[in-house]
Amino acid sequence: MAPGKIAGIAALVVAAGFVSLVIDAPPLLAQKAPPGKTPPPPDKGGKPGDKGGKPGDKPGDKPPEKPPEKPPEKPPEKPPEKPPEKAPEPETPKPKGIDEARKRMEAGQAQFSQGHYDKAMVEFEAAYDAMPYSAFLYNAAFAAEKAGDRQRAIAQYEKYIASDPSSPDVGRTRETIDRLKKELTEVPPSAPTGEGGGGGGSATPTTKQPDQQALDEIRSLVLVESEPPGAPLQIWERVVATAQEFHTGADNPGWRKALTEAKTPKDVSLKVGHYHVIIDAFQDYKRSETDINLAPGHVYTFKANLSQGEFLGFVRVKSNVEGAKIFLDDPPPHKSAPWARTPQGGQANDGEHEIWVEAPGYQVFHTKVRATHGQQSDVDANLDRVDYGYLVVDGNIPMPDVQVDKKPEPAFADKDKPIKIKLPAGKHAVLFDASGHKRFKGEVDIPRGQELPVHVTMNESYPRTKAIALGIFGAGFIAGGSVMHWQYNKTKAELARDVCVDSIPENPPGCILVGDRPSDDLVTVFNVTRIAGWSLGGVLTVLSVFYSIYDPLPDSEVKVSDAREFPENEAKDAAANEKPKDDKPKDDKKKDKAKGAFLVPAIIPFVGPSSAGVSFSGVF
Repeated sequence: MAPGKIAGIAALVVAAGFVSLVIDAPPLLAQKAPPGKTPPPPDKGGKPGDKGGKPGDKPGDKPPEKPPEKPPEKPPEKPPEKPPEKAPEPETPKPKGIDEARKRMEAGQAQFSQGHYDKAMVEFEAAYDAMPYSAFLYNAAFAAEKAGDRQRAIAQYEKYIASDPSSPDVGRTRETIDRLKKELTEVPPSAPTGEGGGGGGSATPTTKQPDQQALDEIRSLVLVESEPPGAPLQIWERVVATAQEFHTGADNPGWRKALTEAKTPKDVSLKVGHYHVIIDAFQDYKRSETDINLAPGHVYTFKANLSQGEFLGFVRVKSNVEGAKIFLDDPPPHKSAPWARTPQGGQANDGEHEIWVEAPGYQVFHTKVRATHGQQSDVDANLDRVDYGYLVVDGNIPMPDVQVDKKPEPAFADKDKPIKIKLPAGKHAVLFDASGHKRFKGEVDIPRGQELPVHVTMNESYPRTKAIALGIFGAGFIAGGSVMHWQYNKTKAELARDVCVDSIPENPPGCILVGDRPSDDLVTVFNVTRIAGWSLGGVLTVLSVFYSIYDPLPDSEVKVSDAREFPENEAKDAAANEKPKDDKPKDDKKKDKAKGAFLVPAIIPFVGPSSAGVSFSGVF
């Protein structure tokens, strides 16, 4: 085949492939949109390409020769089912409650005033998670609108209307929703995002400072309560700055009704302004009313005491000691039960009040606070510990002698009832002693405003009766050996004297008759006996000294536990126990002391005409 024909066939094949690629391109473009843009949904009339290659094209016999240069301008019939992802929220779970909601509300207001609308939106939504009040939804919707996230703003506005259909600005909010939906249809998806723009996806964060009108649009939460509940409630808004004060029953030009046909308790979402709150006469209670000025992004709590016909303020006391007693206008000694406990509070009449905060082991905190109706007054009570503590002693035996810093303290009155000693904070020398037990000496460190429990284990003293007995017998044998030594020397001296002759007057002086002369064996006996007595006495004396030192029993010990807080009835427990009287007869005491001991009242040496020794008398 000629080269020209081959080249022509190749060109036709390439052209056919290009046409096929062009025909299939629109569905591919419809499936994959540029990053950050939401793709329009395909036509429901059939598969792409069946009538022209892509959704929105008119049916025709021939597909377009080129792919469209830009996405179709036809807006989606409805928003995507899934809204854009929210900004990341804190990972740690947050405690729920009005205090958390108030904190989040104020944080959102601060972020909004700085132009951080996306962060403000997250804070307002977190406030709603803590307490589901409609004002938080409105602020979250408005922050999303300012951030350019129309779809999210529409969703939050609609949720706001559903949660509070009686809100005074429901009509205006519906108009805002209609405007945002219209903007979604008019603005192409490829348009730049930001404040007032965007196609409903995640907006690019902006830090443009809001104007005063935008700041005033942020709602405040107003909680109106009454005691008893169920009272008729109405709220009037001053719409003319020069309007006179509101007077119930008058025409009140420049004022309009912001809320009617409501009953307490009621939460209302209100914008910045001056309002007049009225709780009408209810049952046998009289009417209560007050004026309020609302700042943006705050939580206000109003509670009316209908029996007194006035609104109350809220006072909250926080402290470094949880559960401390709070007394309101009740100086010590207090006549009533605690008004509240930290970190709580309660309602208080408008005006100045005195507060005492007390906790065992801490100095009393005293301050003054002013309660303002509709507002929360916070008191930070930082309690300092007292400069003393208690030593709480118990042990394994009753009534040990106790000394602290060489001063006697009360002993145990009952083995199961510890003694409690009030001491200045710091280190102190202690001594625990009991008859028949080993003495303990040591040191304890008393903490400020706390109790220090110690458990004393008094171990018995090792009995010294063996050492005493051995010492006595050793002394006896030594004394006996000394007597035998004296007899030995005497006998030896007599053997050295001359023998007298019977009936001879010329006998030498100092002679001894044959019958009176001791035998040589007696000298040997005395010699052996004295050596044995001394030797045995020395051995017994050494054993006595050893057993007076030897002690196989453990020493007494003290186990110090962790310091603990004072009990609630600290004053009652502070009294020390009294040492009981000992009614035991004296004879019994002597028997106890003699029990298990050797009583040796006398060691009596004796010397006879032909013998000598030592006698022992006593009780064993």
